[in-house]
Amino acid sequence: DWSSDVCSSDLRIRTFTPRGVALQSGRELEADIVVTATGLNLQLFGGMQITVDGEPVDFSRKVAFKGMMLDGVPNFAFAVGYTNSSWTLKVGLLCEHFCRLVKHTEQRGQAFCYAQLPSPDMPTRPLLDFGAGYVQRALPMLPRQGMESPWLMSMNYLHDAKVLREGPVTDPNLRFAKAGTRIAAFCHFEDAVIGPDGVLGPYARLRPGTELGPEVHIGNFVEVKKSKIAAQSKANHLAYIGDAEIGQRVNVGA
Repeated sequence: DWSSDVCSSDLRIRTFTPRGVALQSGRELEADIVVTATGLNLQLFGGMQITVDGEPVDFSRKVAFKGMMLDGVPNFAFAVGYTNSSWTLKVGLLCEHFCRLVKHTEQRGQAFCYAQLPSPDMPTRPLLDFGAGYVQRALPMLPRQGMESPWLMSMNYLHDAKVLREGPVTDPNLRFAKAGTRIAAFCHFEDAVIGPDGVLGPYARLRPGTELGPEVHIGNFVEVKKSKIAAQSKANHLAYIGDAEIGQRVNVGA
């Protein structure tokens, strides 16, 4: 007889008993075998605690970049496989792409790389579109994803193979810098070389061909393109520097 009079809303287990399980309602559900196949809780990143500049990272407030990095967290990558195909197909692509990114960073003489949101109020949605109970329970503590690439968690292998395996590792949302450089919010860098111990932003834009020496300060609403700026020079605010070479300890006005 496989019939049952136990309602699904009554199946909240309080404890195990010698004869089965005791339910929260007070009833006892007799069982010959109990298979613990559900009810697991996800542990994000193996339970590690991450800090940036001494401040703990709240993963639930972060957004995934290309499904492998978190905004504002330098030199850190994670891997989430496909939920609609072989898990390791996606993991392999992510590992390839991140290794290329590390190599690119080292070849440029940079010390770290991180993703930056294009806007602090960028629309987001849950990281995974997966109905399993253990995923749904974990969503409040997981990072989120954006609404479009490269902030989207793609579940399409053909698309990902083209982007992650064949596409460039550079991106307008990625920031590269040497150790000691301080980068404020809402900066935009593209194919720029940044020296150590500088101060950049907020709202600084470095376009292709830009080379900054040590201790250079590029302030708010300053744009630099195809220019070399030597050590300890400054452009504090509201300036455009294009196709130029600026020597050491120069102060560029608005």
